Amino acid sequence: MIRFVVTIVLLISATACSVMSPSKPTAIIASPPSGSVFREGEEVAVQASATDARGITRIELVVDGVAIRSENAPGQASFVTTQTWRAMAGSHVIGVRAYNTSGAVSDLAAISILVSPSVAATSATPTNPPPRPSATLAPAPTQVLSTATRAPTLAPAPTQAPTSTSGLAIQSFTIDIKDIAGIKQVTFAWKSTGGVNARIVSGTSQRFPQAWNVQPNGTLTVELKDTIYPNPAMTLYVFDAKSGQVSKTIATTWACAYNYFFAPIPGTCPDIAPAPTAAAEESFQNGRMVWLKEMRLGQTVIANVIVVLYADGTWQRFNDSWNESLPASDPAIIAPSGLYQPVRGFGKVWRESASVRAKLGWATTQEKAFDSIWQTQKRESLPSAGNLKLASGQVIELLGDASGSWKVVQ
Repeated sequence: MIRFVVTIVLLISATACSVMSPSKPTAIIASPPSGSVFREGEEVAVQASATDARGITRIELVVDGVAIRSENAPGQASFVTTQTWRAMAGSHVIGVRAYNTSGAVSDLAAISILVSPSVAATSATPTNPPPRPSATLAPAPTQVLSTATRAPTLAPAPTQAPTSTSGLAIQSFTIDIKDIAGIKQVTFAWKSTGGVNARIVSGTSQRFPQAWNVQPNGTLTVELKDTIYPNPAMTLYVFDAKSGQVSKTIATTWACAYNYFFAPIPGTCPDIAPAPTAAAEESFQNGRMVWLKEMRLGQTVIANVIVVLYADGTWQRFNDSWNESLPASDPAIIAPSGLYQPVRGFGKVWRESASVRAKLGWATTQEKAFDSIWQTQKRESLPSAGNLKLASGQVIELLGDASGSWKVVQ
């Protein structure tokens, strides 16, 4: 009997505790996915949802442990919201917390992202250095030994003095680059004071930058295969235990693998060497047609290409399917006085495509042969880009793979 009474008392006590201790809401981040990469200054849209039977009253956006934004909810069982944060360079932890009508707070739902700095080709201290990364993410640097005998390529010394904050300072930061079997072996060496950990960010790519968590003092040797940008900048960030941070950026001496055939050059390196090709061109009332014997797209070579350049700044690419067994023109089509019906490959595209014919109008000259040059650019995102020399000597930039926009760049 006594055992039965005790059991009842325990059950009542457990039930009371359950009633007095409300359950936590549940919060999740739907986007962006963890590991996403953004550029400094970009608006990061964080879509989150929260659920709780008692009703959601608020969702907070948390960046690196600090609540930066809060949105009230109407108290319904589920709530979805999108909150934004302007990205600062570095690695960050983005989180959301939800509150219910009973005041209970959810566990923090969190993701990690990387924000590439807006590095320039000259030495500069970024205006928005990243927050201090977690000390647990900073492995000791490893030393890669080299048997190369070539003289190292030294990066130019930075022009600005090291930034210092309450004893936190970068005393030195140097970069040594060696060419070894087509690979760049890059050795960083640095000294600082007042720091607890550090991070090195490579400027060979800005959308998907390579970065290494390191100690406040040391050396690190890495192998980098290629760079998208000429003379890419490398940035050292040093962090103290109180969220202080200093940085130093050095522009390396690292030329592109190929040279452009024109100037001014684009901001990224060429993807291929300049590719001379036989060509022909014909002017129209509202644009022109250019035939290329070949167009190189990376390792792919496309033969007999017709590029249609419209006066409105758009372009299209067609395969030249005309051959000697086909008629060169249509005798039933009579051009107005002083104008021409295009012939051969140009004429075939013009006659078979009503939209091309409507946009270009009649030819104003007869086609003429010339020697052209084609060259593609390295790009981190769409659209793709290439440069083409016209019969006049002008160089144009084509954005897009088979169609897009074009403009004169030389």
